[in-house]
Amino acid sequence: MKLCRFDGTRFGVVTDAGIHDVTGAVLDLPACGYPYPSHDLLIANLPRLRDAMLRLAEASPAMPHGSVAFDAPVANPGKLVGAPVNYVKHLEEVRDQAALHHNNEAH
Repeated sequence: MKLCRFDGTRFGVVTDAGIHDVTGAVLDLPACGYPYPSHDLLIANLPRLRDAMLRLAEASPAMPHGSVAFDAPVANPGKLVGAPVNYVKHLEEVRDQAALHHNNEAH
């Protein structure tokens, strides 16, 4: 089962036919307060929600893949990983400062 988030607040199952809106299945997720859990609530509850998602997907019309605006697959990631060499200006800066690149060759 392929899952997606789309159009800001919707949740779907992706099939060859298109996107099936199954938002109703995730409305039953537990509310979370502060501090936020270190895990994804949807993934943690997927075994419980899976059957409802499949039923809703079968009952809902398929929207064409190109008709929705896909969102990031994880709504609240626990961390973001980045490498400074992804940024050309920072790369140029780092090349001149051995203390920053720790003698690792940056391309």
